[in-house]
Amino acid sequence: MRLPSTFIAALLATHASAAALPQGAPSTRDLDATLIAGPTFLRELAGTHLWQSHVSPGAISSLGVVAPVVSTMQFTAKLDDLADGVLHMHTEKEATKERRELRVLFAEVISVEPLLSEEQVSPVLPPPTAEPSTLDDAAKIANAFGDRVTLNFPSGATLHLLRGARVRVTLREEYRLYVVDGLNRLHSFDSATGRSLWVSDFLDSDDPALSVHETQLGTTRAVFEVSTEGILLLNGETGDFIKRSRVDFFPGTPAVAYGATLIYGNDSGRICWEQMATCVPWWNSGLPGRITGTPVIMGRLVAAAGSKGRVGAWDAESSATHWMWNASAGIEGAISASLVPAGSSSGLHYEVWTLFVASLDQSVYGIDGSSGRQRWKYFTQSPITSDTVAIGDRVYVQIPGEGLVALRADGGGRPDGQVVWRSPVRGDAVCLFSNRLVCFDESTGMVSLLEPLDGSVISSTPLDLASITATDPMNGDLYLVARDGRVQRIRPQFRGSPSAGIAGAAGSSP
Repeated sequence: MRLPSTFIAALLATHASAAALPQGAPSTRDLDATLIAGPTFLRELAGTHLWQSHVSPGAISSLGVVAPVVSTMQFTAKLDDLADGVLHMHTEKEATKERRELRVLFAEVISVEPLLSEEQVSPVLPPPTAEPSTLDDAAKIANAFGDRVTLNFPSGATLHLLRGARVRVTLREEYRLYVVDGLNRLHSFDSATGRSLWVSDFLDSDDPALSVHETQLGTTRAVFEVSTEGILLLNGETGDFIKRSRVDFFPGTPAVAYGATLIYGNDSGRICWEQMATCVPWWNSGLPGRITGTPVIMGRLVAAAGSKGRVGAWDAESSATHWMWNASAGIEGAISASLVPAGSSSGLHYEVWTLFVASLDQSVYGIDGSSGRQRWKYFTQSPITSDTVAIGDRVYVQIPGEGLVALRADGGGRPDGQVVWRSPVRGDAVCLFSNRLVCFDESTGMVSLLEPLDGSVISSTPLDLASITATDPMNGDLYLVARDGRVQRIRPQFRGSPSAGIAGAAGSSP
């Protein structure tokens, strides 16, 4: 299962013992020696192997949940240098006064806050005037000349520092990876090292897990495991059972988190809000038929599609209905959404949320996320049962008789939509990785790499995968999970800006 769904590389430190593997399975040493993605595939992918671990017993079902949980870390450091898109700095551990050098990719920086004394401010350059607050404001390196280091931010803020200045740096950090194995057990991994942290087995084998979520409840790191028979609350540090949430309707789709609420759909067409703090249901609404895929967050709205062809959007916070829209026939696949350029005014460019729906009425639709108005419609020759996948300024859909079709997310300004390219590869688009479009065919295990600008096939490699998951659809890290239980993390060698679109990302460098 692919979920909607970054950072210090380290070697795998700990594995389960060979005795824990099922009889006849490869030994731990064999699993360690055989990478899921070997050197040839890594070269074609332009990826860097970080670590490989495995779950034991080594059996992953095709419904195995893979959920990287991304958080942030903050530390105070002494700025040393800037080179090749990397910040060099030293930190001190307060208890031991141990000094260690950090080399942090700029793509991972959320904010840099100066902690300046008078002697650390350059007497020639003005002091900083603002601090970036979001990843979109991540700093761009201007120069590092002599004793001066200059950081420029898209927001207009500029930091002029001297080497040796103390700064407070906030980074993206993944510290948990959750994998559900073929026995329906939940495995927690340290995502920096691949080290197994704990395993929980509180779900019955006939109650498959659908999604995993993490939040902080007071001083407790809380993990919510959504399954077809309810929601479990576990201790995120130990994997111990805390309680089972009360639900009015059994989940039928993976949940999405919005603030302190989990939102999921079910097979009777209900969209349900579950409060994480109290573990009780809060509200529900409905659509005709069953909910066909994971609900989609669009800013403050959440959208879902019913199998009878109706699509709805609700206020994710209040649950108030925002709009309803109807296709001419049913909907089988999952919907997706992205921010799409919608014009400019007074020199400012603006974007709007657009929802993408494929229907049995032989059409792919682009729906305005704020109003429910149809922006464009691409008509095909066959009913469509596959998912839509939005990545950057493209939406991808597998269409019978056409193959994988890339459409402009904004419709190209045309009411009938605009096709960018068609490719004969099977399977669905997963993500953009090192400026290659990664596609995965779950039925055959084939992973195909495409040139995102024209859809030409770079390579197709059979990998016996249960799932392939990206931490970010635009050049995030990849997690490959093989059916024999191996788990591999791969980092892209090239990263593009998530806001730059496919064309911009394809020409960018680290």
